[in-house]
Amino acid sequence: TYGIGASHIEEVEEGWRIYHREVFYYLDADTGEVLQDWYNPFIDRKVDVFHIANDPVNGTFRREGEGVLSAPYPYALYGDDLVFQWNFYIFHEADLKLEEYPLHSAGNVDQHAELWGIQGKMSDVVDPDVMSAPSTTSWSRVAQWIPFMEMGNRPGNIVNHSHAFKLMNGLDPIPRHILDYTEKNFPEYLESPKEWVSPQFNESSYSNYKEHLESQKTQGQED
Repeated sequence: TYGIGASHIEEVEEGWRIYHREVFYYLDADTGEVLQDWYNPFIDRKVDVFHIANDPVNGTFRREGEGVLSAPYPYALYGDDLVFQWNFYIFHEADLKLEEYPLHSAGNVDQHAELWGIQGKMSDVVDPDVMSAPSTTSWSRVAQWIPFMEMGNRPGNIVNHSHAFKLMNGLDPIPRHILDYTEKNFPEYLESPKEWVSPQFNESSYSNYKEHLESQKTQGQED
């Protein structure tokens, strides 16, 4: 896999808004090329790959209150090395209901965990003159089957374990074929959103895939 996220922060009265959008591609394990279809050995057939493209994925880091994005923020400090850690445990009604989408739904409840570690320097965080600082991120996700895999509610889970690096001097570190694919298919994802949209309208891979399936249904009826 390979992902690109674009974000910026804006200070507001209640805290700090994060404007964010992200793409996440599934790649051929041997060639590194962006997949269009994938052979699923569990069901012995090819399936169409649906890449993740979420816009927006906004949030507000609040100065006070309740919730995982409210202060105080959990961190560990060793000398000048700083690590923020957030753990998100998701449990809510699924966008894809099993009775409606038996091939693509793992069940009527979306239950997954996302585990984040963001590393930087304390000296950068406390320096008012530093507007953008280097950082690295570790992201892990334990979740139900990806909808496009067509696994239905078979037993099992997917584990993602990724690392991210903040690009401080342009897009050159992105592999050329990934950048070409993004510029052709998702060019807006190379910049953060400009207009604020409430987090209640955030997109997810599940809500986007549901829209994709509904669009396919509509096209089939029109044909």
